[in-house]
This record gives sequence, structure tokens and C-alpha cells, in this order.
Amino acid sequence: NQLTVFNSQSTIQVGGRWNRSKGRVERPFLGIISGLVVNGARILELASASPDRVVITIRGDVQPVPPGSLLDRTSPLQRMQQ
Repeated sequence: NQLTVFNSQSTIQVGGRWNRSKGRVERPFLGIISGLVVNGARILELASASPDRVVITIRGDVQPVPPGSLLDRTSPLQRMQQ
């Protein structure tokens, strides 16, 4: 069962693959990641609200954006479609 396998994970890598031996991110993602949901949990929002429960390690050229800040810059029509 896929959920059983995924629920046992302690680490989720998003946006690229961290190569420990080379000390760098391989195949990095270029763009914006938002609304990351894993098994019904909104991971990025959970990490922001509960830093003691969820630890996010940022590697590479990443700029975290506060929740809601992207929505404030979009038109009402675009907000409705998100």
C-alpha cells in the first residue's frame, strides 16, 4: 500500500535531490512551490506554525515567503482559482 510506505518516511525532499557525498543539490527545481500537501497535511504551513514538530532544512538558493504574501499580490480573479 502506497500510504503505508509513505507514512513511514521521516524525510521529504522537495525541489531537488540532496547529494550528501557531493554536498550539493542535484536537478534543482526553478520556480515557486506552494500548497505542498502530503497525506492531507499542508507541510509548509505546518512547519511555519509548528517549528518544534516539523523541521525544514533549506539548501541552495531558496527564499521562503511568508504565508499569504503571494496572494496579496495577485488579482481577485487569480485568487479565486488557487
